[in-house]
Amino acid sequence: TTVTLSGFPTVTLNKNRQTSFRLKGNGLSKDAYALHATKPVQVLHLSGAEELATNEGQRAAAIVPPLANGETCIGSKVVDFSRSMENPFEMILNVAAFQHPTDPNLSAIGKFVLQKSVNGSLFANVTNPDELVVQNHLNNPANWHSFPSSDPDISKWRWIALNTDKLVVGKPNIIQVYADAARTQIVAYRLINKGNVFHLGVLNGRGKDDALYGYFSDFRKVKAEVQVRDKSNTVLSGGLIPVCRGESLELDASVGLEYAFYKWEPGKYLSSTTDPKVKVLNPKTSLSYEVSVRGYCDKVAKAGISLDVAPQISATISGPSVLCGAGEVPVD
Repeated sequence: TTVTLSGFPTVTLNKNRQTSFRLKGNGLSKDAYALHATKPVQVLHLSGAEELATNEGQRAAAIVPPLANGETCIGSKVVDFSRSMENPFEMILNVAAFQHPTDPNLSAIGKFVLQKSVNGSLFANVTNPDELVVQNHLNNPANWHSFPSSDPDISKWRWIALNTDKLVVGKPNIIQVYADAARTQIVAYRLINKGNVFHLGVLNGRGKDDALYGYFSDFRKVKAEVQVRDKSNTVLSGGLIPVCRGESLELDASVGLEYAFYKWEPGKYLSSTTDPKVKVLNPKTSLSYEVSVRGYCDKVAKAGISLDVAPQISATISGPSVLCGAGEVPVD
């Protein structure tokens, strides 16, 4: 396996072998690195917190999630996290976000929403000025940076590191002497992106005491798969789907992906062209529909369905139209 890290010589690794690179950069510096491997590898980032005045430090490490590559998309739309240690412990967020190359509406930058839950309450958008600073900083394109790579996949990502010391500590910490013993609130944060995927890393630490580091990201390979269902939750696939003329039908293309963008074509007889679930209202002619799903990297998932609408039945009564008792009327 050939491993290339920007600014370093290329290294070749055999099976079950490892190597290390010493990176430069301190705090919120603009140093970034891009690592390429010819086969799948795991990357452990050893970082931590440092006290420059006393030259004291605490180490912390995290497995770094890979960026999108080829046909796969790796990332999250929703990540919950909390701050475990308060000031003077620093809280730094490392975020990588997908920037769509052609459609700004499908880019993550500018679509972040920060929410908060207190004592198990429902998550709600933050309103505190200190917390809004974090949300606004994430949504400002000028604060984001490119990775040092010419790879077409990596060039679609941007990164940012920001200090979030003003976020509320998550819960009472009976071990940490700096925690407020009277604190009773349990606070959790939720970072949402309605445009595209992102990775969230959290570093919370102090050089004299302790440091915690981890990525709260979805490491699964996201691949949108569309299934069209009727109102009885039966999957509709293959061949023509028989429908009675004037019968309403529900199509469900929910793929279990949060904050996805849907588009149904054509819009004839449909209750909506942008919802995951739509109704076909009183169809009078046979036709085919295609639904496309976007919002996960630059991938597009599509599925089609064809409806065979039965022709209208015209009944003709021949013979007498008025009968008495159990007479018979021929119907053509």
